Amino acid sequence: MALAFLVEGRMEQRIVQRLCDGVPVRLIGANGRDVTPTAIAKRAAPLIRLLKNYYPIVIVFDREARKLSCAAIEAELRQALKAHKVERDDLIIGIADRMIENWILACSQVRRKYGLLESCEGKDGKAILSLALERNGKSYHETTIGVEMFCAIDVGAVREHSSSFARFVRELGQHCSWIRRGSRRAQGNLKRSALQRNNRRKGQRRA
Repeated sequence: MALAFLVEGRMEQRIVQRLCDGVPVRLIGANGRDVTPTAIAKRAAPLIRLLKNYYPIVIVFDREARKLSCAAIEAELRQALKAHKVERDDLIIGIADRMIENWILACSQVRRKYGLLESCEGKDGKAILSLALERNGKSYHETTIGVEMFCAIDVGAVREHSSSFARFVRELGQHCSWIRRGSRRAQGNLKRSALQRNNRRKGQRRA
């Protein structure tokens, strides 16, 4: 069976529509820094039941400024879904720490382009990305620029610099061709880098 997505906002919805053409993607209808996992579960439960013929169900939202860790929020959400009679064992939950913009900023190519020196995991990713674009004479819009930037990220690089993204793709990878392609590309880059280092060492020994 094909997978289906439940997402927090329009940006995530458009990203899935771009990367996973034809896959059902529904808005949860509950977002923001003060929305509890229980409130998310209440909105997600009936949507999950409507998607009973899809496998797996992927839920994506931001940690925002919640004090709990992504892992703790996920655990609470799973418990809350069980309380709403959702007993499926195929749920994949992706929680960006702290926003989906943080996953964009975990891409080393993006950071190099905009002069950012380190990963921004857990920080206000939207504010950081908006400021970086502003310094380069651009304005940040989630549903246009944000979607374009996310769809261009290097999956392997983001996984290396974002623990929340790595956790997500570890579960989703086998079901998502975009992640599989990105992972294969990353492995190819690692092999090429290793070969280049080996050739340099050989050249230095000959010299």
